[in-house]
Amino acid sequence: MKKFLCVIMMLAAVAAVNASNIKLEKIGIINIDLVMETIFTGKSKSMQAIAKERKEFKEKLAKLEENINLLREASLKEKDEQRKLLIDKKLEDTQKQYSDYYKVTSYKIEQKVKSIQGPILKEIYDVVQRISEKEGYSLIMEANTEGIFYYSVDSDITQKVVDFFNNSYKAPEE
Repeated sequence: MKKFLCVIMMLAAVAAVNASNIKLEKIGIINIDLVMETIFTGKSKSMQAIAKERKEFKEKLAKLEENINLLREASLKEKDEQRKLLIDKKLEDTQKQYSDYYKVTSYKIEQKVKSIQGPILKEIYDVVQRISEKEGYSLIMEANTEGIFYYSVDSDITQKVVDFFNNSYKAPEE
């Protein structure tokens, strides 16, 4: 249903453009996620810090998961009921620790990403606007939108945006 609504909205937008005598000559596609991943993760100190935090987050989750699996195995092997209860309690505590850590830390990381995305998206928007005006695009759409179910690779300007940033964006001083 969501895809259907996106398609209807796109068709309505095209119809509105046609009705207002604005001619769509060239439509382009961009993958914003790919631009951010390719350009800003390696060159923005904030994005580097977030990438490091995500890596540590995944490592800690893996350790907790390993502990949970070891405790499950120990619980299955244990014959003594008292020890089994202690192991099961520790398993329950470790599972809660995993869940709490996941919820809190993933939320914090996501908030950090959101806090820096605005300025980065503005910068990307400015580059997309320059490329669009220079090359005659009248409409640029996000590639990861559900409403787009086909586009020609020739319409994709993602690499042009990445190239622009690669040629002009300086790495932060260490």
